[in-house]
Amino acid sequence: MATNNIKKLPLEPRLPVVGGTDYDQQLSRALYDILRQLAMRVNALDSTDTGTGFAQLTAASTTTIPAGVQFVNLTGNGNINTLTSGTDGQVVVITCTDSPIMYALGIFTALEPNSIVIAECVGGNWFLRGLARNVAAVLASGTGSWSAGAGFSQTIAHGLGYAPDIKKVQVQMTGLFPTSPVAASLLMSVAAVSATYITVNRPDSTHAYSFAWRIYS
Repeated sequence: MATNNIKKLPLEPRLPVVGGTDYDQQLSRALYDILRQLAMRVNALDSTDTGTGFAQLTAASTTTIPAGVQFVNLTGNGNINTLTSGTDGQVVVITCTDSPIMYALGIFTALEPNSIVIAECVGGNWFLRGLARNVAAVLASGTGSWSAGAGFSQTIAHGLGYAPDIKKVQVQMTGLFPTSPVAASLLMSVAAVSATYITVNRPDSTHAYSFAWRIYS
């Protein structure tokens, strides 16, 4: 195990006051400082030491999380359709070397390298518990919903006044999964962006569910 001279994480990190000037930017910088230290600690772990609770995995359609692992360094740009294994109540911190898409956790856009994902295994299924993308700040955000049996496309006003980078627009399902979902019906995509709107599509209108959208810098 290599020696670790990384400074300790603050037990009471200073975060900006909600509603203060430039709150989003200040919060992003504060979280970045904390998560950067966490990523450095994870990357410093010796992957040959099974006692550390660390595993290095390659993104694949079915990605297996070893039981007992607490930290995962994920490489590759593959789509992760299913997360398997693990034990009930197991929580893992996943750092991304590349840009995978985690359909299994409801993250429907490619993650930036060095993004951090927190997931928990409950009843044999993995659920998203936290997501920190490696970006500077959230520029605009909001929520929406799909009705059952109608609606394949939505045009959403973002209020930025310029067309954002389509790769920096994230859409994510929120709340409980619909009963007996068809995988295709939950697959959302950002079809277009403009100076005033983003357009979100889905290929199937079978189910009703809510979603959140964010535009990152």
